[in-house]
Amino acid sequence: MGLLPGRPLQFAIDRQAAERTIELYLRQASQALAVQVDARRSHELLAQPELRQFLDFTRPIGLRAIAILHFVPDNAEARAILKSLIAGIPSGSHVVLTHATADAVSQGG
Repeated sequence: MGLLPGRPLQFAIDRQAAERTIELYLRQASQALAVQVDARRSHELLAQPELRQFLDFTRPIGLRAIAILHFVPDNAEARAILKSLIAGIPSGSHVVLTHATADAVSQGG
């Protein structure tokens, strides 16, 4: 994968989550990176100079969009965010996506 050796990467949706993530990773690895960008501005994420230096964009990258897109209420906007992220990573990369659902919630509580 395009992650440089010994460099874990995690995207977080808010500053507290990002700070907690970096704290946990720093305990386990010599280097880690936290970048805060509004998910609705995904093009800015992949343009971050720190991220460009942290990841090897000449090799496939693992992208995890975990519990993020369900916070974007407009389905078309959520699709556009994901398309933008996928378009910005190298060919052969892997994408993992999770999304919340209320399908299993009973009507009666």
